[in-house]
Amino acid sequence: MSRLTVLTGWITSIRPRPRRWPVKRVGGARGGDRRAEGRTLREKGSATLEAAIIVPSLLGIGVLLVFAGRSALAQQAVEQASWEVAREASIARNATTAQINAVTRGEALLADLGCVRSTVAVDTSGFAVPPGQPAAVAITVTCTMNLGGLVFPGIPGEFTFSAHETSPIDTYRQHS
Repeated sequence: MSRLTVLTGWITSIRPRPRRWPVKRVGGARGGDRRAEGRTLREKGSATLEAAIIVPSLLGIGVLLVFAGRSALAQQAVEQASWEVAREASIARNATTAQINAVTRGEALLADLGCVRSTVAVDTSGFAVPPGQPAAVAITVTCTMNLGGLVFPGIPGEFTFSAHETSPIDTYRQHS
């Protein structure tokens, strides 16, 4: 080998080579067609298909979580209203006043919650018990709410929430 060939080979090895664009290979020892990113041509469009499957699923899960949260908050609000109504009825002096106070307070609370239809059932039979003996007032509150803002297949627009509460009447109350 001549000295010129060795020198020329060394010079060509340090000279920058022109950039080549990746070439698709068909077949080959590795099997299958290959692209520059290392993915096979059979995988072309798989990211779009994955997104078409995953995105609606995640949106559906999100809507269900919002629905579960809204319905849990509505149930808690109805239970709180039933507790307040029961307390309002138990501090009355007689059954008639208890009935009127409970229904009035219950309708006001349920209207504030946004109920489409509501009922307040009051059991004032505890007022018939003579003073000195334990007694209670029982309240059942029912509220139908419109959760139609959550448009999703399988979720109806209106839901009914109900709560039952009892509140003790003062054992040593005075009859009026």
